[in-house]
Amino acid sequence: MGVTWGSTVYHMINYLNPSQKVNAKFVTLHGSIACCENELDVRTLVSRMAKAFFGENYYLLTDALMSSKEASRIMKEEKKNPFLQSPDFMFTEDLEMLKQENVSGDIALRFFDHDGQECNTTLKERMISISMEQFKKIDRKISLVSGVSKANAVLSALKGGLVDVLILDSNLAEALLKLTQE
Repeated sequence: MGVTWGSTVYHMINYLNPSQKVNAKFVTLHGSIACCENELDVRTLVSRMAKAFFGENYYLLTDALMSSKEASRIMKEEKKNPFLQSPDFMFTEDLEMLKQENVSGDIALRFFDHDGQECNTTLKERMISISMEQFKKIDRKISLVSGVSKANAVLSALKGGLVDVLILDSNLAEALLKLTQE
């Protein structure tokens, strides 16, 4: 099972109550986000899920966002990735670029537009994450989302076929219904 970072996944894990041991593998779909709290880090989440189900965990030992395309290429070619440290996940310039590109949201740190198509930004080449092409080939893509502020992103992901199973809270469900009726 591929896992991404976030508080929604963190809270969902707190409710896991597996009744039996399963032969499952839990894998990070991207590198770590250096500025997030350890409990929200994708490696911690994968480890907790694997422990809950007596499964195996596998993760990338690197940050998700590299300083350049070249650094990302080098990390992807490495057989053994070292830990990297940085104080912030994204620079202000990167955030501004995402706004200018009209990014609607992200899945596994792959940014997509209003139609659910991957945005062709410089971050695409600098991110250590599953590629959008690989992600789309996953047989069952389950998205766990919480918060009304994510309504437009969820709708865009649905348009782009990036979600097969959607788990969300009731407030977000209502917001999505309103968006589709506009």
